[in-house]
Formats: sequence, structure tokens, C-alpha cells
Amino acid sequence: MKYYVWVVCLWCCVQAAAQEQKQAEFQQTKELSSDDIKEIYQSYRTRADRWKQKLAYNLQDEVAWTGYGNSFWRYCLFSSAWCNITESFAIEQEKNEMFRMMKRYIPNTVTQAVLQNLFFTRGESRRLELDKKIMDKWPDAALHYPYYLLRSQFTYDKKRLAELCKRWYQSGTFPQQCLNFSYNAMVGTDKDAVIIWDGSYLDGVGCQVLQYAKGLFPDRKILNTTLMLVDSAYQKEMFGELGVPEYKSDTIPNWERILRHVIRHARRPVYFPVYMSEMLVRGCGFPSKNLYSEGLLLKYSETPYDNLAVMRRNFEHTYLLDYLRESFYPEKQAENPYLDPKTIRMSELYYVSGFKALLQFYKESGDVTHYDELHSLLESIIKRADYCDAEIRERYLKSIDI
Repeated sequence: MKYYVWVVCLWCCVQAAAQEQKQAEFQQTKELSSDDIKEIYQSYRTRADRWKQKLAYNLQDEVAWTGYGNSFWRYCLFSSAWCNITESFAIEQEKNEMFRMMKRYIPNTVTQAVLQNLFFTRGESRRLELDKKIMDKWPDAALHYPYYLLRSQFTYDKKRLAELCKRWYQSGTFPQQCLNFSYNAMVGTDKDAVIIWDGSYLDGVGCQVLQYAKGLFPDRKILNTTLMLVDSAYQKEMFGELGVPEYKSDTIPNWERILRHVIRHARRPVYFPVYMSEMLVRGCGFPSKNLYSEGLLLKYSETPYDNLAVMRRNFEHTYLLDYLRESFYPEKQAENPYLDPKTIRMSELYYVSGFKALLQFYKESGDVTHYDELHSLLESIIKRADYCDAEIRERYLKSIDI
């Protein structure tokens, strides 16, 4: 059930409220229980209200307007299939009041233009066309770089994508934790690897920023499963670069079939984030025996190999792990309504799930030095995870008590 909740939330974020997609979104919500829908629905309302309260202190705060507008928009998406007529009328009134206030306090700004396009433009192609004009007019709007980059991926405008990655990196606002995580994910893979992210925004984007802004790992190909599923233009471009034949289906696109299509035809080593293991096995029906953890990533292989040796190499020699032991930059990033600080820091916990098997190996082989080093690192990560409940941290600590 948690998998379907995640799919619907992600679908809402990616589809940019296109009117022609609302029926498809409604079909997706049928997979959820009423309690699931209510929880999602209320969470967006709560976020919108929290940002709205910030506006009371400064009605010219574009960060707060962006947070309020984006949260309220997602709330509106669910309202079409969930709320009653009275609530719908109240939502429409709030929307009109929001734009009336923006016109008064932040007129002719990039924030007003972005939200205006999001709420009122009909048709995804028209919306993308207007987004391009917004990006051309306000190329240095660092606040909206996360949105700019997502929209550029939809059209797979490689030139714009590269420029945005450079600008975001040079602005100093891209979360450094994500760059560290993305570097380690890529450095441990084989040459010409295909790394398939599940649409979790900063994971794949961090890899692209390192590629375009730093020139690192240019041979690796980063794929976004969500865009492959919902955007035929993106799928066509990426498959063309990989030499993968066009994916043809008479039915609704299916993650499992698309992923198997890529694996079958790419003729390259294929990797997934380690946290996707449950989705790949239970959601897509991948045999667990074909997924080999090498640390932060799972390698798909139909031929058995010593993945523990690769995992050991990554920990002992390849990954850059000092940032997990000691940080010399503020943990709290500049507030950005597109980025969730909790999600940014959560990537550190992926090291725990990724390296538990190696910890067990060190224990059984009697390698006390490396066992103590790895255990100390994982324990430190868990204890610093103050964004998690104490009960969750305790479960993580018990999981490494090997």
C-alpha cells in the first residue's frame, strides 16, 4: 500500500496538473484506501497552511509564496477526486484570493509566473512552452532551479539541462549531502553503467550536477523511471542514446515491462538504488537472486558473482566517507520550498541498509578492525538522524547489533 501512496504523490508532482491527466490520476487513487487518500490530502493542506502563515510576516517573501502555491496546488489535485461541492467552492475562492494577493505584492516576478502557469495553463505542451519562456526571462532565479531542472528533463533539453546543472552548482545552493551521496553511488559502478533512479528527485539530479558541472563520470547514463513511464518524449530520447529500441505497448505503460526492456537491450551494466529493492522484487516481480547489493546500489545480473568483494572494495577504498564522520558545513540548508530537508539527510541512512551484509561478513571473518570501523560509522549515522523518531533510530541501531 505504501508503494501506491508514493506513486500517486510522485505522479502529482511530475504531471504538473495537466487537465487531460486528471482521469488517469483518479484511476491511480482507486488503489488507495480512503484513509490513505485522506492522509495525503491533509498533509498537503497542512503544508500549505504552514507556508501561508509565513506569508503573514512578509507578503513579499517569494520563498513562502512558492511553498504555499506548490503545496496548495497538490492539495487541489486530490480535491478533484476527494472533496465535496462546498469544499471545492472554498478551494476555488482560496485560489482566486492567492493570485489576487500575488498580483498585489509580487507582481511581474518569476514566482508569480511559475505559479500562474502551474494553475491556469491547459495542456502539458503549452505549459512546457511557457516554462521555457520563464526560464529564458529569469535564468538566475536560484529559488526555482529545482523546478527548472524538472521541467527541462520533461523535454530532455540537454543544452538547457547542462546549463541549469552548472548554474545550480555554482550558486552554492545545491545540497552538498546529495552531491556526496551521488558521487559515491556513481564511483562504485562499472564503466558505461546505466543507473536507474525511481524518481526521487535529488538522487538522480545530484548525479547530473556532478556530470555537467564537474565533468565527472560522463560515461554513466542516468535514467528516471517516472519520466520513462509518463513522458514518451523523454523515453524516446534516452532510449535513442542507449541504442534501446522503441518501447511499444497497447496498454498503460508498466514499470516492470519498461525496466526489463531497458535491461534486455541496453547491453550495459544496470544499477538501481539499494532502497528500491522492495519495489523491484514485490512491485515489479524481479527475482531477488538477480539483484546484487554493492553498497549504495543494486546491480542487476543474471550471472552470479562475488558482490560482497565489490561492496568491500567500495567501503575500504572507493567511497568518500569522511562527510559521514564529520561535517564542516551547516547541516541546515537554505530554505527551499521545493526541497525537503528531511529527505536530503535521509540518504545517509541508505549506507546502513547497504552495508549491513558487509558488517556481518567482517564479524564472521574475524576482521575486528574493519568491523569496528564500519560499525562506528553506521552507529554515528543513526544517532545523528534526528529527523527520525527515537523508535525508528532504535530499530536501526538494533539492526546493526551484529
